[in-house]
Amino acid sequence: MLTRHAQQRHQQRSISHEAIDLLIQYGAVDYHRGVEIYSFDKHGWKKLCEEAACACQFRDKLKNCYAVVAEGMVITVGHKQRHFKRNRH
Repeated sequence: MLTRHAQQRHQQRSISHEAIDLLIQYGAVDYHRGVEIYSFDKHGWKKLCEEAACACQFRDKLKNCYAVVAEGMVITVGHKQRHFKRNRH
């Protein structure tokens, strides 16, 4: 389920619903200030490449995406511009 803000951001940033679903299914989760941040780590990326049947071009675009989730709702999505810090609370 996407919030109104997340719907705007996924349209503006050209991140599909399928990409968001794959992020949540295969991505690693970090917790920060009460929200979950999904992005791909090496393990999740390898698992996605092995299991999911999707085009290479789509997968390459997906590699740098992230999704912020709180209480089961996707708050926002975007493309990572820099490295995220790990294990912050």
